[in-house]
Amino acid sequence: MSSAGISDSKAVPVDDVDRNVFPISVAMYHEMIESGILTPDDRVELLDGILVTKMPQNDRHIFVSEQIRDLLTAMLSAGYHINSQRPVQVPGSEPEPDLTIIRGVRSDYLSRKPTGADTPLIVEVADTSLARDRAKCALYALGGYPCYWIVNVNARQVEVYTQPDDDRALPGYEAMRTYAATDAISIECDGVAFGMITIADLFPGK
Repeated sequence: MSSAGISDSKAVPVDDVDRNVFPISVAMYHEMIESGILTPDDRVELLDGILVTKMPQNDRHIFVSEQIRDLLTAMLSAGYHINSQRPVQVPGSEPEPDLTIIRGVRSDYLSRKPTGADTPLIVEVADTSLARDRAKCALYALGGYPCYWIVNVNARQVEVYTQPDDDRALPGYEAMRTYAATDAISIECDGVAFGMITIADLFPGK
């Protein structure tokens, strides 16, 4: 298990894109959805004011995502629920992470998206999307999400980012720890520990 500060990795661009494109606000994005311009068949998410195509999911990505969901579901107590690929609220963006632990019940969010204050854990599973998911550190830190996991399928390890700095000029996480397959991570929400997940259990072919 290793740890390192990551203050020098702040404000990494989401993608190497042409910044001459027309920027989209969150309100405009919602209007496009409500008017039917964008449908569930359009696999896009709003990142840093740009509509970005979501990465396709291969079998390993699906396996790891469902494995994490099953393990978290088995240990969480009442008062929390798990979302899969549902949007969360970030200034200027509306990412759709692979998994989130959300405080409260689903009906609490009928008229709004979860925020960093509602979300003890946010998880992205990275198979072909590692660079993009690392770039999302700036977005999730800006939104005040306290703990962000990148589950690196190819390396069979988990990067855990904590201590978000929501400085709009240079958002990012102040701490990162990498957990190897032989390690275990404590699942904690609001200071309460619900159990441990062994990293090796997340991946196929243990």
